Amino acid sequence: MKKLFTILIVLFIAMGSNLIFAQTDSSSLENENIEEMEDFESKETSPRFPDGRKPKIAQKVGERSVVETDGEMESSDDSAKSDSKKDSKMNENPFEKYNKSVGVFGYAYPGLSWQHWLGKFGYQINFSGMYLPSEYYDYDTTTEENIIDDYIYSFYMLTAEAQFEFFTTRFLKNWYGRLYGVLLGGFYYQSDYNVPELFNGIAGFGLGFETIYYKHFSFPLHFGYYAEFPNDFKMDFVFGAGLRFRF
Repeated sequence: MKKLFTILIVLFIAMGSNLIFAQTDSSSLENENIEEMEDFESKETSPRFPDGRKPKIAQKVGERSVVETDGEMESSDDSAKSDSKKDSKMNENPFEKYNKSVGVFGYAYPGLSWQHWLGKFGYQINFSGMYLPSEYYDYDTTTEENIIDDYIYSFYMLTAEAQFEFFTTRFLKNWYGRLYGVLLGGFYYQSDYNVPELFNGIAGFGLGFETIYYKHFSFPLHFGYYAEFPNDFKMDFVFGAGLRFRF
């Protein structure tokens, strides 16, 4: 009987020790799992780069992509706008951006010139003139003496042109050209020693070609036919050139 009682006590002690060891093993395993989770979370939140800088990461927010660089947010829309501005700057037309010009232009005599483009239509106004007091030397057959007469040589011309663009092209980075048609109208006044006064109208048509260097320096060339009327009617080929500054 004593032996049986002793065996029961030993079995009870063995079962109790196994239960205690099982509880300690499960608690240690739970602690290990918790430590592993904490290590994983710390690795995720800690910087993965030694210098602490993150590369550019694009994240879509709605329909826009946002780029984060060193704490600064840059939208792809802004970058697209900057690219489009660069493209538009490269392809901009100086005839449209700087559509006004002033300078020198002349057919028979050089003078002041003003030009203004309104889209594909432009107009130009030219004025030239001179006033020269002079002396005229003549010979009087009755007295057989030389005569000196004073006279004034004067010339004034005012013309207006309507211009119609045919095409505009770009030759080089800072070299542009435009071909256009020209309709000319105006008048001129002239006085000379043998022609006291002459007042005539002017009308003509032709072509014009203008080149622009560095968006501001303009060199126009005009050529065509013109007529003078009603006094001493004549029709002839005419050529004009000038130098203007565009702004």
